[in-house]
Amino acid sequence: MYGKNAQLFQKNKAVIDFEKAAYDFVKLHETMEYGDFEKQVIIAVKNPQQLKIRPEKQIAEILGLSRSQVKNLLEKGEMEVKSELPHFISVRIR
Repeated sequence: MYGKNAQLFQKNKAVIDFEKAAYDFVKLHETMEYGDFEKQVIIAVKNPQQLKIRPEKQIAEILGLSRSQVKNLLEKGEMEVKSELPHFISVRIR
């Protein structure tokens, strides 16, 4: 827990090597919404240690896609990503 506490590192003026930081994604739940003749999947990604991992990388790892596939879905408007808090991302897939 202490090895991933960004606030503790900042307080002690230590630098985190995010390239070597070990982390896992755990899928807690997934929500399906139906409306206007389309199905949407909503995924919430929590990052309580506030590791600096790009949202598209997190989403790609969770969904088992490449980052380029995620970027393609975002460009087509088939996926929407919101980062409202530094440790929380919501993803909506149409």
